[in-house]
Amino acid sequence: MARRDVPDRLIKLIIADVKPGLILSIGTAGGAKPQDHIGTVRAVSAGALFESKKPASSWPEYKNGWTANGATLANANFKQLLFPVPTKASDLETLCSQFNQQYHKAYTLSELDPDGLNLGDPTPQIDNQTGGGASLLTASTFLVGTTAGTYQNYTAIEMDDAVIAEACAGRGAAFGFVRNLSDPAQSAALPPKDQGNWGGAVYDQYGFYTSYNGAVAAWAMLA
Repeated sequence: MARRDVPDRLIKLIIADVKPGLILSIGTAGGAKPQDHIGTVRAVSAGALFESKKPASSWPEYKNGWTANGATLANANFKQLLFPVPTKASDLETLCSQFNQQYHKAYTLSELDPDGLNLGDPTPQIDNQTGGGASLLTASTFLVGTTAGTYQNYTAIEMDDAVIAEACAGRGAAFGFVRNLSDPAQSAALPPKDQGNWGGAVYDQYGFYTSYNGAVAAWAMLA
């Protein structure tokens, strides 16, 4: 069965049986913008499908007009609900040592994380970009954004949402996506395999914490 067939059939059943006002997908994602630190949450109402054999200008993109409620996000007390991702330089140094031991490498932390992207912001950044032209990128394989700006036209990189968007758009159902960055953009100087492996190591270490803020942000956008 083709990869798109399963969500298409599932979305069709959900729409027919539940008749939802909105289908919202949330979860972890990889970073596409070099300035986004770990734990950043980005919400959009559009998704593009990565196709390796076609230029980016021809990748299919699915958009709709859903706009998240920004009132709770703007409340002065909302930030108190967020959990700063507990990354410290010493913890990342330990993770770097474990990474080198596992993969038989000799990287320094500055080589794996040259711009401090894996150091969480004191208050996690929440970006509500729904209702506009901002789009995330969906790939069927592990795709990595880099500090060179690879895929920086997108808000995040993940493996589901544009497929959901395609199914919803075909049936007139509203949709939105809230993704927390569990593995930020990777150093462009690293070989692609090491980029993926380091991103995976960071995800395993901190994905639980970034997911908490993603869930809280999604709740706030629906409140």
